Amino acid sequence: MVYSQVKDLVKETRNHTRLYWNYLRLQSLPQGLTENGSHVEQLHLKCNLLTKLPEKFGCLTHLTHCFLNSNSLESLPDSLGDLKSLKILDVANNNLTSLPVTLAKLSSLRSLVVVHNNLKSFPLELCGLKSLSILMLSGNYITSLPEAVKGLTGLQGLYIDHNLLKELPRSLAFLPILTRVSCCCNNIAYLPALPFASKPTLV
Repeated sequence: MVYSQVKDLVKETRNHTRLYWNYLRLQSLPQGLTENGSHVEQLHLKCNLLTKLPEKFGCLTHLTHCFLNSNSLESLPDSLGDLKSLKILDVANNNLTSLPVTLAKLSSLRSLVVVHNNLKSFPLELCGLKSLSILMLSGNYITSLPEAVKGLTGLQGLYIDHNLLKELPRSLAFLPILTRVSCCCNNIAYLPALPFASKPTLV
């Protein structure tokens, strides 16, 4: 990206709370974002060429919506856990093999989308996120779900299609407002007794 384009993005950062930087072929984020963007509330970075985020990404303390889908991210910075206002995080279609343990601090998070990455295990750090309503983990290589998912007491929708699951944990039955589990294209031979198992919301 040429200097003039970077300068324009930095100017946007100063003047706007919503940044729409989709399809710009960004390989890295302008330094001005973390230096001047603490007021930014929404960050849209779909379909760029990002392989990593700056460690100071956590400086965006007012961020509520973050869309990083369809990049080439291989990891997320630990400072992501400092985004205490974050409600929606979409990192679908990247190359993530794990999530930072600091995600456990995102007490406001409502929706997490990690579809089509390279996760091989369920991120245990998520199990204490009581505000999490939608969790989408389809298209990974997850082999099991921990009984600790019962800690996701605010969960309404769980999407785990196209993984390597052989069973679902019995503790799903203890999630008080869970109304949809999508788990097709796994190797599941047994389903636990779920309160809604006879309804079409289990697919």
